[in-house]
Amino acid sequence: SILEAGYRIGNRSKLVTDFVNREKKATTGIGSGIAIPHIRSLQAKDLTLGFGRSTQGYDFDALDEEPVHLFFAMAAPPYDDALYLKVFKSLAEMLRYDSFRQELMSLSCPGEVIRAIRNME
Repeated sequence: SILEAGYRIGNRSKLVTDFVNREKKATTGIGSGIAIPHIRSLQAKDLTLGFGRSTQGYDFDALDEEPVHLFFAMAAPPYDDALYLKVFKSLAEMLRYDSFRQELMSLSCPGEVIRAIRNME
């Protein structure tokens, strides 16, 4: 997860607060079982992307009011707009495909997630 040791994160509790405050402004549950919580925060030292999956689904106040199964959390420093926007746009494009979403739901280890993303590029 983004909050684990090894990622270039400042204060982890402040980063969580930044995510919560971002979600209060508007949901990042975009529909089709997907949420992309994303923030620019001083707590992120580099662009960081995390993935989570819920087979049961989670009520995330998504736009289509359906449970969210696939979560991509993204944090970047406030001054890194170009890379942040490029990654967000690419991820949103990939997630439009039913086959990609289905593949993500069936994966069994973290390395497979990276491979699935690389195969979509």
